[in-house]
Amino acid sequence: MRCRFAPRGYAAGREALLELLRKIVETPVPVIAHLKGNARAGGIGLIGAADIAVAPADTTFSFSEARLGLAPAIISLTVLPRIDDRAAGRYFLTGETFSGSTAAGIGLLTDAPHTAQATDEHVAELLAALRLCSRQGLTESKKLTAARTRRTIERRGAEMVKLSADLFVSEEAAEGMRAFRERRPPRWALNS
Repeated sequence: MRCRFAPRGYAAGREALLELLRKIVETPVPVIAHLKGNARAGGIGLIGAADIAVAPADTTFSFSEARLGLAPAIISLTVLPRIDDRAAGRYFLTGETFSGSTAAGIGLLTDAPHTAQATDEHVAELLAALRLCSRQGLTESKKLTAARTRRTIERRGAEMVKLSADLFVSEEAAEGMRAFRERRPPRWALNS
């Protein structure tokens, strides 16, 4: 899934992303993220919001914001409760690309089967397992498992929207996005 906010502008996009993450977390039934492609930046927030997330081992991920003069502010609300602190430090700060296997190892994914076909089969098994559960059991269990993320969104959502807004209008972000569009390194990367 691609997150596109340009038609309504960045301001509306930040609010829309926060609201989408909140809706996924607050939906009373389980949400499964079944990835069929690579994930970057904001898309990873959707994975963090899901209750179960599965992708093939060779799927790639990147928190690319720091390389653009930004930070994964809004998506941190759903990602940080899922992944371990050391992994967050490494991948938030470096913007490195990492595999589905690594994503499963750090807690971003629930599982990372070896192939796309195995992933599809695994998701079918998960859906079959969920169908054996009562609606009440699923609803009450989800309240327990999503409570930490729900509290994080309520407590820090507005702060992260503001941080994102401030970063997007900065000169560094403008340079980072120009460089990305022009397929060149940003000014700060030329000195390394």
